[in-house]
Amino acid sequence: MRVLLVDNQSSTRASLAGAGLDAESADIATAAQQVAAFRPQVLLLGDHRALRFISELRDRHPEVRVMVLSQTPPAEVLLTFRDGYHDEGLGRLTAREQDVLRCLAKAYDNDEIADELGIAVRTVNRHLEAIRGKLGTRRRSHLVRLARTAHAC
Repeated sequence: MRVLLVDNQSSTRASLAGAGLDAESADIATAAQQVAAFRPQVLLLGDHRALRFISELRDRHPEVRVMVLSQTPPAEVLLTFRDGYHDEGLGRLTAREQDVLRCLAKAYDNDEIADELGIAVRTVNRHLEAIRGKLGTRRRSHLVRLARTAHAC
């Protein structure tokens, strides 16, 4: 397996030096050139600014698998992988959880969601907790963004 590491921290690159990396880069511009020339099968992204690079990479080199090594919140990373995330993330939600997410995409508050779905507010809260757990985010704003991005509404 050919592996390319992109990370702006020399300490991260050094710590992974003996892990079987085939190439490494400290910046996105160099990484883009290396992907075109080297054709890695896996790209490890440790630079939080590299998330913007993923869309370009997916368009030009869809065969490259990307693993993100980042302090960026999981929901933000998942938004970057929107298509893959939709299949793997939203597909794990129950039908009712997807209904709740659609209401979030419409900016409904919990009372409005309960009225819309004919359930108790407490039940809405339980669904939201389950959704947060499955999608890896604690923030309501991330859920709203995920719902809108994934065309759940």
